[in-house]
Amino acid sequence: MKLRIFVALELKDDSIRSSIAKVQERIMATGADLRKVEPSILHMTLKFIGEVQEKELVEIQSLLKQIKADSFEAKVEGVGAFPSMNRINVVWVGLKDADNKVLELHSLVNKALERWGEKEKNFHPHMTIFRVRSGKNVDKLKETIKELSSFEFGRCRFDEFQLKKSVLTPAGPLYTNIEVYRMI
Repeated sequence: MKLRIFVALELKDDSIRSSIAKVQERIMATGADLRKVEPSILHMTLKFIGEVQEKELVEIQSLLKQIKADSFEAKVEGVGAFPSMNRINVVWVGLKDADNKVLELHSLVNKALERWGEKEKNFHPHMTIFRVRSGKNVDKLKETIKELSSFEFGRCRFDEFQLKKSVLTPAGPLYTNIEVYRMI
């Protein structure tokens, strides 16, 4: 049996999730054609692995257990879009830490799991809050994203990362933790 998996940093701070939910309401008010990511499942993907066999899962878990990474505090700040403001597919909230610990963790995870998933060239720490389904009201959406580009949601601590299973459903993805890895 194949499992669809990824490595992530979960956003566990309720006050930041609440602030993001309010910003999502403001963005929804643009009338753009968006699919919202529920605040309860917000996370930053460190590595999307994709489908693997169960026997591969054991090796992946073993490799992730060997990662020694520092816990860190980060600022959740800014709203932006991928791949660009001229062609918006995803609306995101940024994640910034002064010591680049999130970039170090991303690098460690990707090095450990280089045999799986795609190589990410330009990693930008973020959490997806919307997927854009069409060009409807895109000018209003762009304007609102620009207004929120330096919005500060708050600071939070990350002291663990997760190996997650993703099951795609018509109502949206369902994520469950396969394993949680503590950081130092």
